[in-house]
Amino acid sequence: MKTLIIFILMISQSFAEEKLQRKFFAPYEDVIERLHADVENETELVYLVNTGTKNCGGTVPAQHLQLLKKSEASPIFTRNSMGEITGLSSETLVASLPIENGVIQHGQPAWKRSHELQGHQQFIPISSGIPRGNMILTYSGIFRVNERRTNDMRRSTNTDNDPMQNSVYINGEYDEGNEARLALHGTATRFWPLLGKQRASSGCIRLHSDFSRWNQNLLFSKSSAGELIPRAEWFDLIQNWNRRLHYPPREGEFSTLPRAKKIKALIVFFDGYSKCAN
Repeated sequence: MKTLIIFILMISQSFAEEKLQRKFFAPYEDVIERLHADVENETELVYLVNTGTKNCGGTVPAQHLQLLKKSEASPIFTRNSMGEITGLSSETLVASLPIENGVIQHGQPAWKRSHELQGHQQFIPISSGIPRGNMILTYSGIFRVNERRTNDMRRSTNTDNDPMQNSVYINGEYDEGNEARLALHGTATRFWPLLGKQRASSGCIRLHSDFSRWNQNLLFSKSSAGELIPRAEWFDLIQNWNRRLHYPPREGEFSTLPRAKKIKALIVFFDGYSKCAN
């Protein structure tokens, strides 16, 4: 009886830890393990966002993101016989910025394959949430885009001094029902020097204005009334998981989920790599 109670408590604790909380931080290895093949098969774009501050190995540098696009020829990731992600497929496209004299030239990124990246930067500088006490406000997990909130919050001046330029919101809410309100967005000019170097936001992912503008236009078109409309190539009926979870359900449960019209993009937040904890 005692063993059964302990087992039930362990299950309850594990479930609680996967609920969307402001203090949930996990390394890349733990997060990417939940991006199984069933999720990838209905995904066209993946944002890998490293919210950590230590560079100690791993692919995406601290305070940078990498935006990946599926090619028609292959999936985004390579996997071993156990289905675990081992790297990127050679045909995967990466949103990259040109480099001139060692300086990133912000503007409209180009899609490049790994063998075409010479003279280009494949990692986009960001600033994630600053610590408050022992709390970092950019939590870890795998999220879809919240197209409704993105559209509701679209009315912005989008000048270089606007704090929330061209926002794209994640689809999540906390246990108490409050919307997470976490977005990828452009930031004011005075904060550009911090991008790629340090945490600086209240939880959102700050971007250079040029990239945030390009990114929103990648996912949405605009109606004559200024409404944001998900682009048809990314918008389809896909499995829709609970907005209060950090992760999609595992393979056995995923195919039973209800379907909903969603943008076929995943935003993956992770707090550095496992080796960074040593």
